[in-house]
Amino acid sequence: MPRRTDIDPVDIPHLLPHIMLLAVDRDGPPRFRVQLVGSAVIGYRANLADANPTGRWLDEMGMVSDPGENLELCQRATEDGLPRYTSSACRPAGDQMPEGIMHRIVLPLTVGSTRVDMLLCGIDRAISWSSMRPAPVPAALSV
Repeated sequence: MPRRTDIDPVDIPHLLPHIMLLAVDRDGPPRFRVQLVGSAVIGYRANLADANPTGRWLDEMGMVSDPGENLELCQRATEDGLPRYTSSACRPAGDQMPEGIMHRIVLPLTVGSTRVDMLLCGIDRAISWSSMRPAPVPAALSV
């Protein structure tokens, strides 16, 4: 399993906007605290009350896709140390955002042991073009 120190942000600047870094808390059942959130992820969450969830628990923050699925993905990656991927529909976060598909990958990391201490999550949102409403035609251009 890769160590957190094996990931150098300088090597992946084009991915940084789509990344969340989660710390695994093992006091009781595993919980996940958001350590870092990329600007694209914050943009996906723009109309939520907690658009920037840095420092929050994953199970306490609002989500634009299925919260249960997100938590299960993280829990499974933490339990077995294997990368996980899923995609699912996401609801619009206000009238400005069309429906779409949220793609998520969760990569387990260790800080120095053999257990999962952190999760590097990649998140991307694909717009469902069929859900977009056509823009109104200005009266001056209508026939």
